[in-house]
Amino acid sequence: MNPLYNEAMFDSLFENACVHHERIPLSHNVALAMTDWLGPEQSGYASKRMDEYLAGRYCAVNASRKAEIELKELPMANDRSPCWPSGVVGSITHTNDIAIAVVSNKVTGLGIDVEKIIPAPRFDRIQKLIATKEEVKRFENIKFAPTLIFSAKETLYKALHPKCKKYFGFLEATLTEIDQTNFLIKLHSDTLEVSKFNGNYRGRYILFEDKIVTSLELT
Repeated sequence: MNPLYNEAMFDSLFENACVHHERIPLSHNVALAMTDWLGPEQSGYASKRMDEYLAGRYCAVNASRKAEIELKELPMANDRSPCWPSGVVGSITHTNDIAIAVVSNKVTGLGIDVEKIIPAPRFDRIQKLIATKEEVKRFENIKFAPTLIFSAKETLYKALHPKCKKYFGFLEATLTEIDQTNFLIKLHSDTLEVSKFNGNYRGRYILFEDKIVTSLELT
C-alpha cells in the first residue's frame, strides 16, 4: 500500500464531484471556528466523537466550496445521515485519524467510505453478517478483499439510501468483480422500496497506509 497520498489521489475516485480530506483531530483554531456547526444532538458527544464530527463537517464545507456550492448548514436526519441541501448530494466518512467528504450538484447519488484493513481473525468473526462464504472465496487471492467487500457495501448504501429511504443489509448486495482500481457490486434486495434500484454498480477504490477508500457516483 502506498504510504504517500494527496488530494489528487482522492479526486481520482470521482469524475463529477469534489472531495476534501483532513486529518483528525483538526487544529484547535479550525475546530473552534467549526463550533457553529454543532447542534443540541452533539452536546453529549465524547471528545473522540466530537473530533470526528467536526472534521467530517469541515471536509463537507471545503468539498462544497470546491464544487462552488455554498453550504450554510448540514443537519442530521433521524438516522444520523447528513441532510444535504436540495439539488446537492454528498457523503462523509472517517476513521479515527482521517475524515473525507465528497459533494456534487451534477450527479444523483454519491457514496464514500474509508476503512482500516480488517485483520483476518476479526473478519472471520463478523463474516457471516457481511458476506457469504462463496463471495469471500471468490476473491481469496486478494488480501484486502474482505475489507473491500465491507467498504463497498457501505458505500453502496450511502449512495442509494437517500433515494430508496429504506435500510438494506450487507447480504442484499454482492461484490462480483475486483480489478486494480474498480469493483462491481450487485444489489439484489427483495424489499420493495429497495428492489427498484436492483442492478450492478461500478465503483472505484484506492489503498493507502493501512486503509481502503471506496467510492460510487450515480449519474
